Amino acid sequence: MPGFLAGRPSPSKGRRRPAEVLTAGEIRRVFEYWPTDTATGVRNRAIVRLIYWEGLQPAQALNLEPGDWIRERGEVVLPPRKDAPRTREGIKRRTVGLSASTRELLEAWWTVREALKAGPHAPLFTQVIDGRTSFNVSTGSFRSSLQRCGSDLVWCL
Repeated sequence: MPGFLAGRPSPSKGRRRPAEVLTAGEIRRVFEYWPTDTATGVRNRAIVRLIYWEGLQPAQALNLEPGDWIRERGEVVLPPRKDAPRTREGIKRRTVGLSASTRELLEAWWTVREALKAGPHAPLFTQVIDGRTSFNVSTGSFRSSLQRCGSDLVWCL
């Protein structure tokens, strides 16, 4: 009903849910869900690898630009958060080193991305639907694709 809780805080205000850590078997099922011969499958495997193994937050991984991935050094420069510390030079950005297997997945995605003819100004993880390559993958759409992986697999982004 409109106005039912008007002026009152939510009953769950200030509470945090405990993090649910996925087991190696659950992550394996997530990887097996997406085929390696489709553009979406290659992209989603790289995103999950960045989130789970490299410790990026989902929004950080999905907002990466092509220039944020330093291929020669195997690093990713994370986009700043809203509350990122500011210095005289500007917003401080954090660099994360990538494992060899993550670099392989990103290289595979880069090859697919080039075949899609995504321009240099398109996001790193661009949409691959109907030839649209200049749009970010939203956190909500990625969350729903993870939920389709299996009803017993719970993934809380």
